[in-house]
Amino acid sequence: MQDIRAGAFDTGIPKQGQGTFLKLVINVLGYAAKHIAGALKKKGARVVRTETFYVLGKEGPVQEGEIERATNWVKSLLD
Repeated sequence: MQDIRAGAFDTGIPKQGQGTFLKLVINVLGYAAKHIAGALKKKGARVVRTETFYVLGKEGPVQEGEIERATNWVKSLLD
């Protein structure tokens, strides 16, 4: 994977509005994008950005505005 730029993303629930336990879990474990980025780096990729896009509930749909935010994020990877 030499000279490969990569972006890592995930979907998750925002900490805001969650109970104390779930906030603690998110604080300790974080979101998956950073872990995905680490795996890509170990394979030799240069991770240029990571991002979490937020969903409503366990399975979605995505929160309002997240599709646009994701679109802009992908475009930023191409710059």
